[in-house]
Amino acid sequence: MLFSLLNVFVIYYLYYQEWQAFVQASLGSVSHDLKLLIYRYIRDGFKILIFSSFIVANFFLYAKVSKLYSNDSAFRINIAIYLFFVPVFLFAGYSYPLFLAALAFSVAVLHFFTTSGKTKKMEYIILFVFVAFLFINPAGSNLGFLKASFLFLLFPFVLSNVKLKAKNFWISIIVVLIPFAFFGKFFRTYEDGEITTLKKTLDFEVLYPIQTSEERYKFLKTIDQQVTELQEQDVQVYFYGNKSHIFHYLYPDSSLDIKAFNQPVDDLIFYPIIKDEISDKAKVAIFLVTSYPESTETSENILKKELLSRGFTKSGRGALTYLLKVKSCDND
Repeated sequence: MLFSLLNVFVIYYLYYQEWQAFVQASLGSVSHDLKLLIYRYIRDGFKILIFSSFIVANFFLYAKVSKLYSNDSAFRINIAIYLFFVPVFLFAGYSYPLFLAALAFSVAVLHFFTTSGKTKKMEYIILFVFVAFLFINPAGSNLGFLKASFLFLLFPFVLSNVKLKAKNFWISIIVVLIPFAFFGKFFRTYEDGEITTLKKTLDFEVLYPIQTSEERYKFLKTIDQQVTELQEQDVQVYFYGNKSHIFHYLYPDSSLDIKAFNQPVDDLIFYPIIKDEISDKAKVAIFLVTSYPESTETSENILKKELLSRGFTKSGRGALTYLLKVKSCDND
């Protein structure tokens, strides 16, 4: 843990080099706003509590059925219950990974309370570390407790090293989860689209052979055509915004020397850097990429209003617009 913390500090130092640059990057990280972080932790924590309560209640139901009938009957009944409820968790947006986190948490809690005084020291250590990292891993993430689901990868290790009561109960849940996990992998998306819709192979040399959706393929091609046209006219092209980083990769000279990952347009925190970067340029075009695949308009685009007031004009076609200035920029 100490090595990991040291590694983080060293990397941040090498990247930002100055404390002020790090502060600006942090302030620009609107998705990591403290109030928003707290809200997401409370929201996800509430879901985990609901799922854990469901799992715990089902655990005691399993034990009751095992006594009245047989362990095999309880096993089949539990599979039937989760075959009904897991699709609900899966299709409720981010609820499925939170269900995995709740399942891992429930394992540790139930073992502590149902085997009180009988837990071996090593089993106690395993479960304690398991639960601790369940909450350490998501710390500071704007995804809330979603990252806690990654700890589910350690679940087989826990099952094989800790003598859980009613182990068949947990195995029956895993049997149900495996096919749904494959289903979710193919039909859940992160940034692009469902795997089955990613049929267009990008013909950019630095991105080949990555596949994307038709919409994003056309978007990248249109942007590339505009950049080529501007560069042929000796216009210096820049990209700014929370979704501008792929263009910094495609066009290395398009960065405004702003190292913050989040580049908001609803305040002027980075305007001084932008002004200094373009002050000596005769022809400048700035793409404000606030969303992807299309850069949509927003009434809170304060940066755009500021640039327009400084002599820039809006150019481009449709949603694929940029701000252009064909003369030396002011020093104000």
